[in-house]
Amino acid sequence: MRIAFYSNFINHHQIPLANAFNSLPGVEYIFVATTPFNENRAKMGYKDENSKLDFVLRTYENKNQEKYAHQLAKDADIVIVGSAPDSYMAERLDEGKITFHCSERYFKKGLSVKTLPRYFLSSMKHIKPYQNKPLYYLCSSAYTAKDVNTFTSLKNRCFKWAYFTEVNEQDENKLIFRRKDNPKPVLLWAGRFIDWKHPDAAVRLAYRLKEQGYDFYLDMIGGGDMDNRLKSSVKSLGLEDAVRFLGFLPPDVVRTHMESADVFLFTSDFNEGWGAVLNEAMSSGCAVVASHACGATPFLVRDGVNGYIYKDGCEDELFGKVKKLIDNPEIRTEIGVEAYRSMVNIWNPGVAAERLIKLNEAINGATAMSLYSDGPCSPAPILGNGWYKK
Repeated sequence: MRIAFYSNFINHHQIPLANAFNSLPGVEYIFVATTPFNENRAKMGYKDENSKLDFVLRTYENKNQEKYAHQLAKDADIVIVGSAPDSYMAERLDEGKITFHCSERYFKKGLSVKTLPRYFLSSMKHIKPYQNKPLYYLCSSAYTAKDVNTFTSLKNRCFKWAYFTEVNEQDENKLIFRRKDNPKPVLLWAGRFIDWKHPDAAVRLAYRLKEQGYDFYLDMIGGGDMDNRLKSSVKSLGLEDAVRFLGFLPPDVVRTHMESADVFLFTSDFNEGWGAVLNEAMSSGCAVVASHACGATPFLVRDGVNGYIYKDGCEDELFGKVKKLIDNPEIRTEIGVEAYRSMVNIWNPGVAAERLIKLNEAINGATAMSLYSDGPCSPAPILGNGWYKK
């Protein structure tokens, strides 16, 4: 069986899924990279993986590679098209073959008088021509299904998907006892310091906690446009003994911090298409408190079971849920363990790879919607921005 995934370039979040496919008996997985790596991607923290991996087909190197990629799109047993030209998808669909389109949400900025014409025209160009063909969506955001079905109709053809980060099976007791060495609760925030990720919300949270007499650390991993502003705020609010700026760190070091942190803060708004740091934090046994707006949150987090959800922008709710976790170590532990179990048992690359192959078979047999009730390849609900109610 040959499985081909088409996208602009491969990044470290996509490698675990590729390895999972390639580990299955009789499966040949090919990642088709359509654009070369460039400096802008390096500034975003990505590394050039295109040239390092032997299963990557680089169409931009020569015309023969590109020609082969187009033929592969027609011949492969399973084809997934992500951020790649529509032509790969169109050629296969024209032959009546099942095709998966992997996508984050489309309308991150929301529908308004300003954005409506652009989003409508985009839907007419990239979705409408294929709605009567065997096109199925792998939704790498809980909001993709809603966006896809706003101007077109692909109901019963949208399935839950994700960015599948590496999940290492660990002794649950070690996950628990590792955190018992913390002299005080450790809160963790990780990502780029940019406005729509709202790292400033974490700083304001720290101020409120300190005002109420809590003793803790807030570790901030990352950097970016808001770096100086955040550090200035920490100084002016008298938080220098509580907030630690650790800068950008390698992915394995970030995971080490996650495995020892007590609470992970995920504060992005609707511009966060997915948010792989949530996978990583949950895989590390962190008790997460996540904004409802992030694309990953509705799929991964069951509020009060394996994490907490708060309404995007509602810092009172964020404060209340973090405070509850600090006050109740036993709840922190239970939620962190359940988060880990969710990732190791359901939301991991191995499960996703096996399920996609079965989903492809089930579509042929018309049983796709009843195949899985939750997790990868289960039906994606039509979920609007306002789904979460306190």
